[in-house]
Amino acid sequence: MNINEILLSTINSKVILSKSGGSTGSLWLIDFENKTSFYIYCTWRIEHNNQVLASSNDDSTAIVGRLTRSVKELEGNKLISFNLTKQYDLTLCFENDFSVKVFCDISYSQTDNGGTYDTNWDISIPDRDLVISINNYFNVIVGKYNS
Repeated sequence: MNINEILLSTINSKVILSKSGGSTGSLWLIDFENKTSFYIYCTWRIEHNNQVLASSNDDSTAIVGRLTRSVKELEGNKLISFNLTKQYDLTLCFENDFSVKVFCDISYSQTDNGGTYDTNWDISIPDRDLVISINNYFNVIVGKYNS
């Protein structure tokens, strides 16, 4: 399965929900009108008109935090292009000069209970029963959405 083909399926789709902050910290969910979703677990940055609105290191306080408020600005904008590097860093370009830059930097992180974070980002397509993840070894993992 070609990840570029999967990403292409989201072009011209409008963001209907963009949510980060609060109890989820910098984890970012972007839902599109075509029922595709991005989950971003690694470092990211959102820009508008070549200015940084927020990054995953900013204030994630629910409702009022810089990170929390900035990601909401993406709602209503269509994805117009993307760029995926060999290291799976991802740039998503939206109408009205918004961009999201995702930096795969999770190579090994331990949780408080001894587990590990194992995903940089993923894209979910429920209608196709498909989830594609970039793991902490920078591999593409293809899985089922409904299992």
